[in-house]
Amino acid sequence: EEEEEEAGLVETYRQLWKVLQLGPVQQFIAVLLTCKIGFAVTDAATTLKFVEYGVPKESIAYFAPAFVGLGVVVPVVVGKFTNGPRPLSIFLLGVPLRLASGLFLYLVLRAAKAAFAEPGAEPGLWFWSLFLLSTAFNNMASSLMFVAQMSFFAQVSDPKIGGTYMTLLNTIANLGSKWPTSLALALLDPLSTKTCRAASPMRTQH
Repeated sequence: EEEEEEAGLVETYRQLWKVLQLGPVQQFIAVLLTCKIGFAVTDAATTLKFVEYGVPKESIAYFAPAFVGLGVVVPVVVGKFTNGPRPLSIFLLGVPLRLASGLFLYLVLRAAKAAFAEPGAEPGLWFWSLFLLSTAFNNMASSLMFVAQMSFFAQVSDPKIGGTYMTLLNTIANLGSKWPTSLALALLDPLSTKTCRAASPMRTQH
């Protein structure tokens, strides 16, 4: 039995290597490695910038449970659409939505910079509504793409090597998500500009 298991393992990876030689598979791997570049800065720097501009960490954490609930609801709603013959159509729909959410978050970041410009400032409900909507929009688009991606992986995986094939695709997809984020974080400081404002001179009392 041990010899059969060992032979099965070797045969599985041999078949996987043959799959990797296929042109369409190589093209799909190239897509997985590059399709998240447009979202890298949003994913890597948004929260850091909110904190830098004065948004309290406690306030950001306060909204976390709502986003967790959203991450549960979106797969349930989207699941019936991704089970069809073209799950990647949902993935492609998520791409412009995530780009739009990045623009939305940028505008909210500008609003945060203005709202927290003065020490001790407390923006009103309008700011927190924008913050919640923009962050929820981004999380919804991200969940949409993830569910569609996993559904496609499940459909194309050969049942004979299904687990190994899905693990390979997930590993490549995770790598495609992480390297742009790491690069964005590395370039964040060199590409950021900072201005210093002189404090108003103190009045001398006579």
